[in-house]
Amino acid sequence: MKTLVKYKFQIIAILPIIIALLGYFDHSSFVFVKSINEKNLVFLGLLADVKLVLAGLHDVKIPFISGGAEELSNSFNSTEKYLLVANTISLFQLMLLLISKSIYVKLILVLFFVLSFLKPTKVLFTKLLVIAIVLNPGLSLFTKSVELVSQEAKFDFGSKYALELKDKVSYLKAEQAQLMKEHEQALTQIEKGKRDIEFFRKLKQDVSYDFKELKVHIEGDYLYIRELLQSGGEEMLTKLLNFVVMVFFALFFLPMVYAFMVYIVYKHLFGLGKYSIANVNEFATLINTHFEKLHKELSLKNVDNKIHIESSIKKKIESLKQKGDTEVEK
Repeated sequence: MKTLVKYKFQIIAILPIIIALLGYFDHSSFVFVKSINEKNLVFLGLLADVKLVLAGLHDVKIPFISGGAEELSNSFNSTEKYLLVANTISLFQLMLLLISKSIYVKLILVLFFVLSFLKPTKVLFTKLLVIAIVLNPGLSLFTKSVELVSQEAKFDFGSKYALELKDKVSYLKAEQAQLMKEHEQALTQIEKGKRDIEFFRKLKQDVSYDFKELKVHIEGDYLYIRELLQSGGEEMLTKLLNFVVMVFFALFFLPMVYAFMVYIVYKHLFGLGKYSIANVNEFATLINTHFEKLHKELSLKNVDNKIHIESSIKKKIESLKQKGDTEVEK
């Protein structure tokens, strides 16, 4: 009985060591984080495509089109930075999972377990064994728990929207190619001496009407381009920022909570410090405050971007009302 009490931690550690050696959760946890990282890369690629479309629209130099494209591109630049941060977080988590499921980590785990039975090395290697168990299977178990919680909360990490955005971007690229073709033809007509170009006039009037009437359902030529400019990219920005928030929550906020809990348990087991409920509440409040602040900043930025774009283009509408159609005729 005394022997069991003396080596109670080693006895408790047998189960997690077996789980680690079998690697039961290694693959599924790695696939979960990898899928998030792949979606992040997909969104970065699609956002880059949208920015290229907007750059092409800016070069057209048509009222409402050029200015709106430039403003919207600036908004997407900020979103791209958040996606890059989210990508770094997911890559870091992938790296930790790769290290944790390494055969070397598992061999070290067994070595620490054996050495924890020897009297001269018992204390040191018991501490190291705790750290090793936290890494494997602890990290895999934690990641699997996050996956299950995400499924229960119906977090799809942008899976459906990634497919929708792919289709939308393909339509945008097709419309931009058609627009550039018609723009080139119109410029050729101008060079030949024709001054009243219907293409410029109609497109300017269509986009102007979209903004003036604040239309919800847009119809006609260049549907996706006009819809993107009229909405200020609201749907795209909102969905992408929601994805970033989900990544921050699942792969940064929750791992921080996990690390803090491990730290408290480690301190408690080896008597290296005292912690009260107040300490835990203080940490939780701090993390929650930063998380809410991030979410609020992202939401406000999205709203401010749309308002700024609409305000800028409405001013151009008023300016062109006063000047008439002289720019097009020239």
